[in-house]
Amino acid sequence: MRKRDPRYAKANAHKPASQAKTFLPKDFLFDPEQRSCLCPAKQQLKLNSANAIINGRKAIVFTGTAATCAGCSQREQCLRKPEVTPVRQVAFFHGSVETKLPNPHCRAMREKIDSRKGRTIYAQRMGLIEPVFGHVQQRGLRRFTLRGKTKVDTQWKLFCIVHNVAKLQRFGNLMAT
Repeated sequence: MRKRDPRYAKANAHKPASQAKTFLPKDFLFDPEQRSCLCPAKQQLKLNSANAIINGRKAIVFTGTAATCAGCSQREQCLRKPEVTPVRQVAFFHGSVETKLPNPHCRAMREKIDSRKGRTIYAQRMGLIEPVFGHVQQRGLRRFTLRGKTKVDTQWKLFCIVHNVAKLQRFGNLMAT
C-alpha cells in the first residue's frame, strides 16, 4: 500500500545515501547494442537473460563464469559474500512491465485500500491489529504445532483467548469503572 500512497513518495529522500562496499552496476561496462558487459576487472560476463522481469521492471541480466570469477583479484570488492558466492550477477534495468491483477477481488481490494477512506481505516491497523500479532508471538506462537485447518484454527483461537484474558486481567479493573 505504501508504494502506491503519494504521501510516501519522498520517503527515501530522508534516508542517508548508502556507501556501497561492492561494485554497483554503474561500475560495469554495459553495451546495450552488443548486449555485452565487462566487469571492473575487464572480464566478459555471459548474457544470462535478455528479458528478465525483476520486481515488475524489465532487465538484462549478466553472470560471470566460475573460471573468470574464481581467481579474480577484485573478488572481495565484487561480491558481498565472496566465500559463499561463486560468481557475480548484475542486472541492467530498462523499463517497467504493466502488471495486471488477474483476480478482480484483488483489484477491488486495492482500489478500496487506496481510497481516502481506505487509507484512514488501514492506518488504524498499526495500532489495533499489529500489536496482537506481536503479543501472540511473545507468548510463544511463532508457528503452528498442529496440522489441518480445524486444528490450526483451534490453536489460533486458543491463543486469541489467552490474549484477551490477559487483557482483561491487566485492564479489567479499568473497565469496571
